[in-house]
Amino acid sequence: MGADQCVEVTGSDPSTCKTCGAVIGGTKYCSACNDSGSTAAPTDGVCTTDNAVCSAKSNGVCTTCTGSSFMFKGGCYATANAPGKTMCTNAANGVCSAAADGYFVPSTNDRDASHQSVIPCGSEEEITVKNDHKYKGVAHCTQCDTPNPASDTTAVAATCTACEDGYFVAQGSAACTACDEQCATCEGTNSESKCKSCKEGYFLGATSGTAGKCIQCSSKAETNWPGVDNCAKCTSSNTQNTPATCTECADNYYLKTDGTPSCVTNCGEGFFPTTVNSIKKCVPCSETSNGGIANCAKCSLKASSTRAGAAVTCTECGSGKKLSPLKDACLTDCPAGTYDDNNVCKSCNTIAGCSTCSSGTVCTKCETGKIVKTADGATSCIDESACNNGFFVKEQDGSKTCEACDSTCKTCSGAAGQCTSCKTDTPYLKKTQLTDQTGTCTTEQECTNGNKYYVDDTDPKTCKACAEGTFEGCETCGKSTEGAVACKTCGSQKKIRPDKKGCIDACPPDVSTEKNGVCECVEGYAPTADGSSCASSSANKSGLSTGAIVGISVAAVVDCSVPLTGYLPLHNEQSKQSYYC
Repeated sequence: MGADQCVEVTGSDPSTCKTCGAVIGGTKYCSACNDSGSTAAPTDGVCTTDNAVCSAKSNGVCTTCTGSSFMFKGGCYATANAPGKTMCTNAANGVCSAAADGYFVPSTNDRDASHQSVIPCGSEEEITVKNDHKYKGVAHCTQCDTPNPASDTTAVAATCTACEDGYFVAQGSAACTACDEQCATCEGTNSESKCKSCKEGYFLGATSGTAGKCIQCSSKAETNWPGVDNCAKCTSSNTQNTPATCTECADNYYLKTDGTPSCVTNCGEGFFPTTVNSIKKCVPCSETSNGGIANCAKCSLKASSTRAGAAVTCTECGSGKKLSPLKDACLTDCPAGTYDDNNVCKSCNTIAGCSTCSSGTVCTKCETGKIVKTADGATSCIDESACNNGFFVKEQDGSKTCEACDSTCKTCSGAAGQCTSCKTDTPYLKKTQLTDQTGTCTTEQECTNGNKYYVDDTDPKTCKACAEGTFEGCETCGKSTEGAVACKTCGSQKKIRPDKKGCIDACPPDVSTEKNGVCECVEGYAPTADGSSCASSSANKSGLSTGAIVGISVAAVVDCSVPLTGYLPLHNEQSKQSYYC
């Protein structure tokens, strides 16, 4: 049976304990064994028949100790081991000569091996020793000295030098006197005590190393030693006019420790309420050790399905970090599928089918099978086949997007300004080359205003370059007064040819006249098939003009190398010479 398992047993088994009456350091040990003879007795608090330290036994107790042991409460204890060494530091011949802290030994003449030779300082039990003298301790005493020798059967008390917490040795007294109610430890005289430390809920109003008054943590009554409103536990500042340091607040209040600790009902911006080691506290939003979020500057508590109670939700990050979409982290960069909106990562899913975006209205990449369509500054994700009616598919760097045509286009292809059809307010499709499939859209006025184009009202309506078709060399062209398309000006001092559809170096002589740079056929003549000259407007069935026929007839009967007295002028349009017959 171990000493820390002392159990009182009724019976006659000498190895069992009858009485657990020895209390050492708060633990009970056996003080008498179940033996009516001299077989067993307690040694080091345990029933045994061994005689190594207990040389004589009677009725279950030791009557004489031996060697480096001593008697205490019916048993012999060796100084070599606990619990004996916690009471006596030196023993010989069964007698303790030097007590451990908390104990004292009777005077030398009152000690022997057959009596208890060590006594607790704080026990008021009267112990009979040699010579039938009696000694006792002092209530609440923790350290003491041996009193003057006893002279009769009246018990003498130890001289107390230190008391347990809450008591002090009054000057001129060997007894322990209770401290003021608020004190945990104190010092003082018979008439007055001063606290050295305070009970829970109070702080010492004194500078370091000195005693003073214990003040309630929430009190403001002491001018020089202020407490903290609604504080339940605190420590002293040890400095006058400096509030105590609150360590725990009253019920329904949270301890906030930024700057001077205070007790609040609302933690305020940058903090969240929680319980740390049973203490309600306001914890900084960024304090990860207590459930905060790294780099979080502002936060709140919200119900959480992932942990008991409420979870911290960050509402604003610090240090330039980005708030995650779930508001549970502060990130260096926003994750895929989100965009940065003033350091807040927001999901791109506000745009249906969008996988990457730069804002809530601008998608930069769609999910597989879709392309980005941009219209009026906003984007959407559509099927490629749906990119029409004023939009075109643009391919660049291996990706496709749906872009808006130029505002004048009804439809376009390849680029915004490459119109394939035009709107009603700009109805003319202007092509740079006749063979082009696309162009720009313009009005009739813009088409013909000072440039080399004219309008063609056939379907589809077009704005054609003057150089196209028959208007070779024209700088400007347009409708004539008769309604036909005609050349209006030529460059490089050239003249508008007779048919008004091109430019020539000079007007054909004899058959045309020049008027304001325009070649006009003379009366009776009309533009030739190529438009560059004039021919008689009366042609025979063979297709030759009357003048040509006359020329041929005369040539057949007249020798034109011989001058005649009468003459007939023959106009040769090719040689421009006159012959006379």
